[in-house]
Amino acid sequence: EVQKKKSEGTMVTSTHTVATWTSDFINTYKIGSLKKSSLERILQSFNIIEVSPIANVPLDKLNGAVVQNFYNMLGEAWTDKNGKEHKPLSSSSVSKVHKLLVSAYKKAVQLRMISLNPMDTVDPVKVRTKEMSVFTWREVGRIFRAIRKYDSYKLHNSQRYDYRLLFMMLLETGCRVGELLALRWEDINCSTREIYIHTTKARDGQEFNDPKTKSGNRHVPIIFDKLLEMLKDYRKKSGIIKMTGYVFENKSGGAISYQRVFLTWQRVCVLAGIRKNIHTF
Repeated sequence: EVQKKKSEGTMVTSTHTVATWTSDFINTYKIGSLKKSSLERILQSFNIIEVSPIANVPLDKLNGAVVQNFYNMLGEAWTDKNGKEHKPLSSSSVSKVHKLLVSAYKKAVQLRMISLNPMDTVDPVKVRTKEMSVFTWREVGRIFRAIRKYDSYKLHNSQRYDYRLLFMMLLETGCRVGELLALRWEDINCSTREIYIHTTKARDGQEFNDPKTKSGNRHVPIIFDKLLEMLKDYRKKSGIIKMTGYVFENKSGGAISYQRVFLTWQRVCVLAGIRKNIHTF
C-alpha cells in the first residue's frame, strides 16, 4: 500500500532540505545550460537561501506562508542563521530568490520527490523600478561640451580615447556600452552605413558574451552623416586605415574596460553640472 502511494505520487519521502536540494538542482540542471553571468546571478540567490532560516527546512515541510514571511524578512534588515546581520535586499534581488525556489520546487515535483508544490501558494515578488529620467536636449548639449573639455585633459599619456565618438555612438545608435566596447572595425561597413552587433563585453573583466537573445544579433544603421565622418576619421587617426581590431582599444590592443568608461561618465557629469543618472550607466 505504501509502495502504491509512492508510485502514484500521493506519498513521497525525501531526505533533502531546501538548501541541499536547491544546491543539487543548480549543479544538475543549471550549470551546463547557463552562461557564466546568468549562473553567477543564480548562485548569488542561492547564497541567500543557504544562510536563511528556511535553509534547513525539510524539502517536503516548507509551506507558502513560511516562504512569504521569508520574502518579507529579506526586504528589511535581517539576520541569517549564523547570526550575521544583512542589509535589506532590493525587490529585484528578492524576486531572483523567488524564481530560483519556484524552479527548484517545480523540478522536485516532476521527479516525484514531493507530492505538493508549496510555491504554488506564494505570491510573486513585485519588482519596484525607478522611473527613468531622460535627458533634455539642453542637458545633452552640456554633456557633449563637457566631453570636449574632458578630452582635452591628458589623463592617459600612453593612450587617448575618443570619448566624444563613444558617447555619440551611444546616443545615436541606441547600442549598449558593452556592445560598443566589443565592437571591432570588421563589424563596421561604412559603404552600407551599417554596424553589426553580435557580441558584448562583460562589465567586469575581459569576458565577451553572445547577446542574451537572438534579436541581440542585429545590424544597426548609421543614420547621421556626422557620425559616419567621425568613424572614418577615427579609423585613420594613426595615419593608417585600420581594418581590424577593437574600435575602442587600450594600449595593448584589447578592449577598454567598462569601469574606465563608467568613471569617465561620472567625471563628465560633474563637469556638465548634471546630477541625475550619474551613478547608473
